[in-house]
Amino acid sequence: MRLKLLVLLLVISVLLVNCGKNNIEKIVLKDAIFTAEGYNPAWKLKIDSNNGIHFYSNSNLDKIVTENSNVHAMMDISATSYNAKTDSAQIKVEIFRKQCINSKTHTETKYEVRVVAKRNEDDNYTKLKGCGSYLLEE
Repeated sequence: MRLKLLVLLLVISVLLVNCGKNNIEKIVLKDAIFTAEGYNPAWKLKIDSNNGIHFYSNSNLDKIVTENSNVHAMMDISATSYNAKTDSAQIKVEIFRKQCINSKTHTETKYEVRVVAKRNEDDNYTKLKGCGSYLLEE
């Protein structure tokens, strides 16, 4: 009986872990102009041609999708900021033109990405860091 319970708990744990990973892996966006990802926790982000933000994570944020965002060039540095609010969340994406090495794959990109986001009911923002690339870069 005890062995059956342990096996059942193991199977449930594996299913829960894989569920979150699969949600992140399934981001398909045909009109994406920028893509980024980070780890610990795992997250992926795409920005579409309307400056909509599509953010998916294994963190408490889970999923934030916006139709558009406010885009600002950051003064005195080579960076761009995308800010958006939805009925349930707030998100800010900062893209810095700075060499970035992906901590999991060890691949190099030209952009460091910082994401600051929170659900409206949360008191604190979650801060994430990763690497990204513009898909149509010259």
